[in-house]
Amino acid sequence: MPEPDLILVVNDNETTRYHTERTLTRAGYQVITAADGLQALRMVSERSPRIVVLDVKLPGLDGWEVCRRIKKDSSTASTLVLQVSATYINDADTVRALEGGADAALTEPIEPSILVATVRALLRLRQAEDSLRMALSHEQSARSAAESARIAVEAANQSKDEFLATLSHELRSPLGTVLNWVQMLRTSHNDPTQLTRGLDVIERNVKLQMKLIDDLLDVSRIVSGKLRLETTLVDMEPIVAAAIVNIRAAAEAKHVRVESFIADAAGPVWGDSARLQQVV
Repeated sequence: MPEPDLILVVNDNETTRYHTERTLTRAGYQVITAADGLQALRMVSERSPRIVVLDVKLPGLDGWEVCRRIKKDSSTASTLVLQVSATYINDADTVRALEGGADAALTEPIEPSILVATVRALLRLRQAEDSLRMALSHEQSARSAAESARIAVEAANQSKDEFLATLSHELRSPLGTVLNWVQMLRTSHNDPTQLTRGLDVIERNVKLQMKLIDDLLDVSRIVSGKLRLETTLVDMEPIVAAAIVNIRAAAEAKHVRVESFIADAAGPVWGDSARLQQVV
């Protein structure tokens, strides 16, 4: 069961304060009281009441100033203020109360039914405002999430385009080399040296093409969660050597010299030789 709304009654007249507290308690509200403005401000800060039933004529700080300070402070500005007075009872006083930040104003003496109805109306108004504020917050969150999703989709599409561009280049390069050597061998007039070299280049590039396709299949397996590792104790030296063989053609085409150094103290490692070669 939800806790009843907390109401602060501020009035220096003990009798009036008692009757107001009794009326609101009977209506089902939790009520606390204060007899002056400074005490009221302290209780608003400490207890966070939903409504302050605030008398204008108070010792020290009057009700006008108390209301102004409540509404000026960002931590208490949402507190509802019902300004009441038995002294300031004309229309100009009501206007002053409302323009000073009060949410409603009543003239004392107040009929219990009117007091309760006014409090309920103010609470309904605040509940509607809270619901609207929450709906706006949800709408802003949804909009922000949609914008984030849009940016993520754009980034994903850009990454996909870059990946496809890189992939097409990597797949085309070995095929271009193979095609060039096939055309050269057709015009080599049975030169054994040229034939041997050409076949070596073609074989190396076909293997490179197969490796690229295997890498693509690995990506598919990783995405689908089906990639398996065959782990065992392996030496790194042959793995590094195999990796260099695989990239030597591309390195030579760019005039890059590749050297490797294996530490004498390097021992075997536990891993998948094929995956370790990919890492290298």
